[in-house]
Amino acid sequence: MRSFTGRSAFDETLPVADGLVEAGFGVDLEALAADLEDWLTRKFGEGKHVNVTLTELGNSSQMVNSE
Repeated sequence: MRSFTGRSAFDETLPVADGLVEAGFGVDLEALAADLEDWLTRKFGEGKHVNVTLTELGNSSQMVNSE
């Protein structure tokens, strides 16, 4: 995901479907959520803060967007 965000926090992550992200075991989910919120807010927020919650699901993490 770094290829389109430019952020190193996304190095060990891979979007696999809408709302679903695979992340390596070394990824700090809290830091990833904060970086993802910041990037999504600037890219798609249209002046509104985008909230992100990451939840572990076995070997992957689920991304949920809400405003």
